[in-house]
Amino acid sequence: MRINCSCPKCTNKPSYINVEINEGFFSGKTISCPEGHEFFFISASPRSQFLIQQGVESFLKGFYFESFHTLYSAYEAYKKEFVAAHSYNEIKDLEIVKTMLTKLDRSERLEGAYVTSFISLSNGKVPIGLSRSEVELRNDVVHKGIIPDKASCEKIGNAIFKFIGGGNLLIAKRCMEEIDRFPINQVYEADYVNNKLIQKGFDTVINSPEDLYNKEYISYSIALNILSSMTFLKEDDITNHMFTDQVKNRHFIIS
Repeated sequence: MRINCSCPKCTNKPSYINVEINEGFFSGKTISCPEGHEFFFISASPRSQFLIQQGVESFLKGFYFESFHTLYSAYEAYKKEFVAAHSYNEIKDLEIVKTMLTKLDRSERLEGAYVTSFISLSNGKVPIGLSRSEVELRNDVVHKGIIPDKASCEKIGNAIFKFIGGGNLLIAKRCMEEIDRFPINQVYEADYVNNKLIQKGFDTVINSPEDLYNKEYISYSIALNILSSMTFLKEDDITNHMFTDQVKNRHFIIS
């Protein structure tokens, strides 16, 4: 997976950097533009968003096995991101959150942590998870090596989109009801990246427009699809065909 980002220092002539989406994309890595400007790059958008988009684009290409696995990876990644955002909202300590996340190394632990976070944030509501048939489908593909067809992939895609949409809707509602000043997932993502940059020795305070062009790092944010943490969802957006609708847009962004 790769994505283009513009070079902030090439102001006279636009220049783009084709960045590979790998582990360094999320933890930070050095990149350079065709003109030789070098930057420390880190994504300020969550991992799940890119996995979701890869799942959509793989589906469009007819790579249903890859799409299925990528979408399910997005499902697991999103639960961890949701738990992290909730935990950080409560304790405001990135190191404690980081340590806590290392304990969620098994699916059942992560599922329990997600349900607990959701109940806490929603004042008692239980999230609607995957159905038994969807879990069995996942087990057949992941553990038994069954090759999913288009219909099976679309089924799991719609289920996962609705699940993630439900979590994002809850976060958006809390903002609209003024429980939270800003979306808690955006706050966690921004503070996590800002902390990474400070640890690397960068001054992240922007005092003037010139600072935007002279900084030596790129903190990259993008809304790839409806499940972006930058998108404020409404009740009407949550349907049983969210993945199907996204596929119909036929947007290739990271291929």
